[in-house]
Amino acid sequence: ILPPLMASAFVLRWLRQLVMLLFVTCFLMSGLVLNLLQLFVLPFWWINKMVYRIANAKIVYFHWA
Repeated sequence: ILPPLMASAFVLRWLRQLVMLLFVTCFLMSGLVLNLLQLFVLPFWWINKMVYRIANAKIVYFHWA
């Protein structure tokens, strides 16, 4: 059994790591989804390059906003 002070430090460290893991997972999954969107927009490049560039710029903005 750990002393109360060490136990609370352990729990805080564990919670901090869990929150960081959630942030990283969220960032990576959103990046994966947006990369799939970019893949689906790719055929616009052969049709109209300007439409493709606008759509791709909006997708990139969604990732960083």
